[in-house]
Amino acid sequence: MKKVLGSLEAGKSLDGLKLKINQIKRDLSQLEESNKPMPELITSTNLLRSNEILTKTNEKKTELLNAYESYFKDLESVLKKIQTGLSVLKTTQKKKNYEKKKDTH
Repeated sequence: MKKVLGSLEAGKSLDGLKLKINQIKRDLSQLEESNKPMPELITSTNLLRSNEILTKTNEKKTELLNAYESYFKDLESVLKKIQTGLSVLKTTQKKKNYEKKKDTH
């Protein structure tokens, strides 16, 4: 039962990380859209603005990579729990089959 609850908690964590990843992607998209030069500004102002946006974009990309890393670590944890559960089920099934054979002879 604890393993099932742990898997459910990990699933919630994965869902939260997916939401975070999607939000960061939207933020990046908005930043990239705002990086277009504005004709009414002089070149040096556009360059300063572009530099500021690139800095923010790099920060968001770092945040995105960190979120993906957390997501994959949690995903690996869930998969390991599933593999352990399957292994336990196989072992239990083998024991039951052995006991059935033993009882029939």
